[in-house]
Amino acid sequence: MRSLLFIFMGLLFSASFVLADDFVFGAPDVPDINVTQEEYQGRLDKLIENSNSSDFLFELAYLALQFEDIKKAEDYFKLSLKRNTFSVPSYKPNINYWFGKIYEKKGDLFKAQEFYVKHGDAYNIRLIMAKIYRADEMYDLAEKEYLRALDSTLYEQCNYKLFLPIIEMYMEMEDFKKAKKYTKKYLKELKYFEKEYSCDIPKTEFQKEIKEAEELLDEIKKKK
Repeated sequence: MRSLLFIFMGLLFSASFVLADDFVFGAPDVPDINVTQEEYQGRLDKLIENSNSSDFLFELAYLALQFEDIKKAEDYFKLSLKRNTFSVPSYKPNINYWFGKIYEKKGDLFKAQEFYVKHGDAYNIRLIMAKIYRADEMYDLAEKEYLRALDSTLYEQCNYKLFLPIIEMYMEMEDFKKAKKYTKKYLKELKYFEKEYSCDIPKTEFQKEIKEAEELLDEIKKKK
């Protein structure tokens, strides 16, 4: 009985070749290419370098920047400008903003500021000035620039997180009086946004941040 079953299955398998003219057995043919990972990357870089699409290069640059690959981001942005075949209206006019971000990540704040000025980006100009003043220990001026940046974006862009670098700055200085002052302001705005605005942020996220801000305030109150 068992042998008959094997014979029947064999016949059924053989019949499948007859019934299915397009039956494929095994893997398809593959290109005869054998390269190392480094050679693959080299070929990929060459394809990118030869691309004539500014939009494609711009988007690659943006992705590289998100993954902190600053060198490639800078190279691709420059290449997209060199090709100058943009079809997406917003790409080329905003490219100075992205160069500003690149130099900010590099730590070259003055170069970043140059590009933000070219872009006409008052918000980031003020943030860069705040960082420059902070690095030079001109804390009162840094505070003013942070607050100017806040004034222009707090309610329009739900930019309440900008209180955090101010708090951090005064914590580093051990000026706990001012750190407490801005933590209270931060907490007040968090509760306001939770109640009045959605800001496309889940309520649970606000609740989490409120709890963290309350804990931070408690810690600061313990400081002398």
